Amino acid sequence: YPAYFARHYAAAAPAVTFLGAVSEEKLNELYQTCDLFVAPSLYESFGLIYLEAMNYAKPVIGCQAGGIPEVVDDGVTGRLVEPAAAPALAEAMVELLSSPALLREMGLAGRRRLLERFTHVQMARGFETIYRAVLALPAGGN
Repeated sequence: YPAYFARHYAAAAPAVTFLGAVSEEKLNELYQTCDLFVAPSLYESFGLIYLEAMNYAKPVIGCQAGGIPEVVDDGVTGRLVEPAAAPALAEAMVELLSSPALLREMGLAGRRRLLERFTHVQMARGFETIYRAVLALPAGGN
């Protein structure tokens, strides 16, 4: 990926820096120091990266695609935009970055959402419920 980005997005430099793979320590530092987490992914099956940002009380911006809307509460913990809609993505970024109060409010709401719905214990309980329901089905049944 780094070579691809270097070739195709050189015009974005120096405003955008592609870091490539980073250590866990560096990733924690980046989450701590950023104002906003933006990942306009089109193919997330589950929004773990958004939860990581929410753990640091950072507001998030993602696409209305895949499992992202299950994690990001649009207008509460961040913003969701249509996939591949660059103007909407830019508008959402400007909206949040223009308001320190909104950044703080959405970041704290994201942290609350993480603690209320997505802790390891809550996720394990959810899986346990699913497994118990499957195990209760008759063998060979649908």
